[in-house]
Amino acid sequence: MRTPIVVPDQFILLIEGKPVVLYAGLLHVAQEEGIKELSVSIEQIPSIENGQTAIASAKAVTSDGSVFIDVGDASPESVGADKFIPHLLRVASTRAKARVLRDAYGITMTSVEELVTDRTPPRAEDSHGAQRTRPTLVLEMNLLQTSK
Repeated sequence: MRTPIVVPDQFILLIEGKPVVLYAGLLHVAQEEGIKELSVSIEQIPSIENGQTAIASAKAVTSDGSVFIDVGDASPESVGADKFIPHLLRVASTRAKARVLRDAYGITMTSVEELVTDRTPPRAEDSHGAQRTRPTLVLEMNLLQTSK
């Protein structure tokens, strides 16, 4: 029986009480496990005709030669913050790689990069004074805060 793969805690966030993994954590695991190949191909370039949706496919070849293929997409609706819209191809690429790495290494947590973020800033009263012990995703996926 294979030893379960553990993603180090520094790559895990809690969002609405559920653990999610950072792409950096998936890449860390892949490198630790001796990944042979991680590649990505652009399947669809965003255009008016396709609703500005980018689609990428990724391929991972693990150290034992197993091959995994998956896709990721990104559209203005799925990336949340307007500042990510010019980067739809890169978001789709990262999402595809995250999905294929999760499959390749049996990581069942969703990656942060696959999530759609809310465009509405949270109100202070929405926090209900909850204590957080791990970093928390803050809207635009680029701001992490840690509180005790």
